[in-house]
Amino acid sequence: MAAQIQRQIQKAFGGMLAVYKGLEGEGYFGHRGPFHAKVSIELDGKRLVEYEESLGSPGPDRPPFDAIARSKHAISRRAGEDTVDVPLADRMIGDTQYWGSVVREFEGGRIIVAISGLQPWFDEALSGVLASILLGLLKHEELVPQGFEPDRSRPDFLTEEWLSELPESHAAESAWP
Repeated sequence: MAAQIQRQIQKAFGGMLAVYKGLEGEGYFGHRGPFHAKVSIELDGKRLVEYEESLGSPGPDRPPFDAIARSKHAISRRAGEDTVDVPLADRMIGDTQYWGSVVREFEGGRIIVAISGLQPWFDEALSGVLASILLGLLKHEELVPQGFEPDRSRPDFLTEEWLSELPESHAAESAWP
C-alpha cells in the first residue's frame, strides 16, 4: 500500500507543479524560484508514508528551504493545524516563524504538506493544492475511505429522474438543453 500511495504523491506533485508553472509564468514569484516540499500521510495515528522533493537548488546565498519546509511540517504535525493558524507563542524553540503548511483530514487519517521557498502565502496555496490533489487521488484509487456513500435509491441532480418529481412548470425550465 505504501508504494501505491507513493505513486499517488508523485502524481499529485506533478499536478501541483502545473499550477506553480502557471503562476510562475505570470511573474508572481519574482526572484524566488527553488522550493522544497515535504508530504506525509498518517492512517490511524501512524505515519504511513513520507515524501520530500525539491524543485531547483537554493544556491549558497538562499535560505535552507528544505529545513524550513521540514520545520513547517513538524509544526503542523504537532498542532494538527495549518501553520498560519499556529501562533508563534505556541511554537517550540527552533521552529520556523514562517507559515505555509496545511493539514487535510480524512476518515481515519490526515495528510500534512509543507512547502518552503516562495512567499508564505504561495507556500500555503501550493501546499493546499498538493494536499487536495493527493486526497482526491487517494480516494479515487480507494486507498483511503471516500467518506461519502450516496443514497443511490433516490434521484438527484446527476440523474434526469429528479425532473419527474418537479411540478410541470419547473420541469420544463430545469431540463437539460
